[in-house]
Amino acid sequence: MAGKRVKLCVLALTVAISLAMLLFIVLIPGTYAQEPCASLDIHIKNKTMVPTGKKLVTLNITSNEQWGDTFTVYVEIPNKWNISYTNTTNISAYGSASIPMTITAPPLAEPGNYTFNITVHSLSSSYTDARGSFVLEVIRSPMLVVNPQDDSLSIDPGRSGITQVEVKNWGNERADVEMEIAYLRDHSIRERELPDQWKYNYSPQYFSLNPGDSRDVILNITLPYNTPIVWYDVVVKASWGVNYSDAIIHVYVNRIPYLRVKEIWVEPKKPLSNSPVEIYAMIENIGQIRAENVTVRFFIGGYEEKEIGNTTVSVDEGKSATVHITYNFVTPGSYRVVVAVYPNESAPPLTDFMLEKSIKVAMNPDWAIFFGFIGLLIALGIIAIIVFINYIKYPSHEFIGGGEMPRAEEEKVEPSERKEPAPMKLDEEKPSEVVEEPKEGLASEDAERAIEDAAGAIARAREMGIDVLKIQRMLQNAREDFATGNYDRAYQNARWVYDRINATIEKHMKAVEAIRRAKMAISALKWEDVDLSAAKSLVTRAENALRTGNYTAAVMYATKAHEKISDIKK
Repeated sequence: MAGKRVKLCVLALTVAISLAMLLFIVLIPGTYAQEPCASLDIHIKNKTMVPTGKKLVTLNITSNEQWGDTFTVYVEIPNKWNISYTNTTNISAYGSASIPMTITAPPLAEPGNYTFNITVHSLSSSYTDARGSFVLEVIRSPMLVVNPQDDSLSIDPGRSGITQVEVKNWGNERADVEMEIAYLRDHSIRERELPDQWKYNYSPQYFSLNPGDSRDVILNITLPYNTPIVWYDVVVKASWGVNYSDAIIHVYVNRIPYLRVKEIWVEPKKPLSNSPVEIYAMIENIGQIRAENVTVRFFIGGYEEKEIGNTTVSVDEGKSATVHITYNFVTPGSYRVVVAVYPNESAPPLTDFMLEKSIKVAMNPDWAIFFGFIGLLIALGIIAIIVFINYIKYPSHEFIGGGEMPRAEEEKVEPSERKEPAPMKLDEEKPSEVVEEPKEGLASEDAERAIEDAAGAIARAREMGIDVLKIQRMLQNAREDFATGNYDRAYQNARWVYDRINATIEKHMKAVEAIRRAKMAISALKWEDVDLSAAKSLVTRAENALRTGNYTAAVMYATKAHEKISDIKK
């Protein structure tokens, strides 16, 4: 009986121990499982954002576990937002770790509050997930993005380079935009203000953009002739109010000479006709490299009218060289001598590549005596012919009807009735002695005004990057006609230049506008899943045609690109 009781006691003790162990295994861990695996601390300096803006958020995780573990981080973000972070980290027992997260707002994000939910999970423990959240506010603001068409430009010293810049408003508010160049950086990476000698022009410079709209802007940069031959980072800036957006265009300065004709003179100083005359020209290289085999051409009457000679010369940078030719002016008079210099045969001349000088050639005394003697012989011959004709017509001093030729009776005039000849007035001189000077009147003023208008039109065209070299020659002809008093022809030539330049500017602007419309159509579909390569290729061909002055082709290619975009939309 006693043994049976002992067995019952042992059995009861075993059951009690088992129940205790069961309680320890099941109930105690269940109590731990109700606690989160970690504590979260979210740090944000400023919770306001603008569309396309970036925000740094730091997540600090402190482990609540008594052993080390791997933690996984999940962030729930609003639609179209973007986040970048490392989603796993190892933390020791009761240790901590920081996870930086970069959050980017989408373009055209509407104003308002946006909530981000965070979940931290412990991989190997039975603790619950740690949860947290934070809120970012998007405010009303424009947000411009500057996108240059060309990453780099190659420009000759003293010349201009043209490129196109797209400005788009990805913000949620209208922007009043001003285009400028803030500063430039050269090869030594120094930031500085744009030098006064550097000139730039935007077309347009001021405009407005609604949210989602874009505008193509033409940028023209002109370098001084003495620009150091290095590369520059030009910072293109689009500002609205106190805010701005910018982009960098690399500008490379080409290594070319910059040549100009500095002076023209002749020897002897008073040249004579039919005698050798030495025409000298001083060629100056104000560029930064040596010019080899420069072609110098001499003309009479105007640029490329009548070439009277040419020669070649080499000029070091910053130096000058003198060239000359020998010419024989056949007849006396005033001659317009033009000297033009070319850097090389393939490149066009630069701005001040030519110079002109008026030379007066006098009659050679030897030839004057010769021509005077010839004139005397001709006069004596004419007199002899007249005498001979009279002798044949009136032999023996007789007149028709016979007898001697009667003499007219001298009219007697009393001394008191004699009249002194009236003094000759200046306007009563003999016609053969009158030298009519060019009259400056209404025709002169009209011609001068027409020349000024044509020059202004050429300057506007040059600022737009239009090649005006050929049409400048016609303007030079107009100036020459004006100088010689031929005002009618000067007016006609100047008006032709003015009309031709304005027509070219109009074609240029139409081509630019057609390209702009095509680019806007392409930009409107850049976020869509469509093939835009054909349209972009046509726009590139249109831009190439615009650079070469083929405006008809530029409009045609740009229109085709726009039509392709319309077909894609349909």
